[in-house]
Amino acid sequence: MWIFLGVVSFIVFFGYGLWRKLSWAIGWPDDKGYLRTANNQRYKFKDTAQKNVRTFCFAVSCAQGISLRIHRESVWDRFAKRIGLSIEYQFNDPQFDDELYVVSNAPAFQTELGETKALRDVVRLLFLDKRLKRIECHGQHVVAHYQEKVGSVAAKQLSSVEAQQIVGALYGIAESLEIAKSKNKSCWDIYQLRATLLAALSTALLSLGMVELFRNIYIERAQIMLDVMGLMIFSAICAAAVLFALLTVTVFLLRGSSYAHVILAEIFISGGIGLILGGYVIARDINISFDKSMQRMVQADIIGKRTWRGRKSGTHYELNLYGWDGANSLPNNIEVSYGVYQRAQQGKTVTLAIRDGWLGYRWVDKYYFY
Repeated sequence: MWIFLGVVSFIVFFGYGLWRKLSWAIGWPDDKGYLRTANNQRYKFKDTAQKNVRTFCFAVSCAQGISLRIHRESVWDRFAKRIGLSIEYQFNDPQFDDELYVVSNAPAFQTELGETKALRDVVRLLFLDKRLKRIECHGQHVVAHYQEKVGSVAAKQLSSVEAQQIVGALYGIAESLEIAKSKNKSCWDIYQLRATLLAALSTALLSLGMVELFRNIYIERAQIMLDVMGLMIFSAICAAAVLFALLTVTVFLLRGSSYAHVILAEIFISGGIGLILGGYVIARDINISFDKSMQRMVQADIIGKRTWRGRKSGTHYELNLYGWDGANSLPNNIEVSYGVYQRAQQGKTVTLAIRDGWLGYRWVDKYYFY
């Protein structure tokens, strides 16, 4: 059952991530108070704060199905260009080319931005504000993302003039994207489509990993596996192999585009974290779900029992056992469900129905008390 739910969850996360990248409208027609107006130009503004970090963004509508990202050029960007992993279009504007990195492979937009020096200057001026992290377009909006650290002093609010400048610049970018789209004969840029699919894949892996970790900690805390360490090592090796394969595919599909190193980093971070978080649980589910081995009964002495409470994970129940499964010893401490814990009595014995597992890692099918 869990394997089926995992597959369905992955498909849902992947589809949702793809939809967000291709046609997400970030709730443009809403009544939540995000919509504002500057110089008769509508825009969306969202401001949130978590602990001492404030994030806010400006968004304006644009043509659907366009992908763009502009950020300050980093050491990683320069390294990727130097080794030939990524190729960035040069606008023959030394200041713009050296300071900013444009993630886009749409020839029409590159030409439009290259021919419009005023727009390049406006974008450069926006990035003089150190709080601006990136400008991007995925779906139906051009969005400027800002972030700053705030302490006990209230964060400085943007003036109306600053807001007008930001919104005006975003509308200029949106207009350029609209012109570029009208000149583009193809519905999809192949690199954009590949990058979108890989980015959605990394998001799906991260989301699935978080769900699997939550299930393991909060829903299925009882320790079903006996060979925990062996399965953890196996799942880590598998996760590393899958991650390496994804990175290799990413380089193969995107090398020579401006997307390559950006998506490579996203796969490595988001996909890697997702595989680490969910790898053990997925391997455990496979080991149990496809197991066709016969049960064998193993007796163990109950040396002791205890409960302990985690700060967020609730109450845990453990049995201290002593016993042998052939030549292999049983774990000294094993976490069990509340029902098993209640039936266990210190000084008595418990019979464990053990199976070998499809991957060769032993697990407990049932507990019997006599």
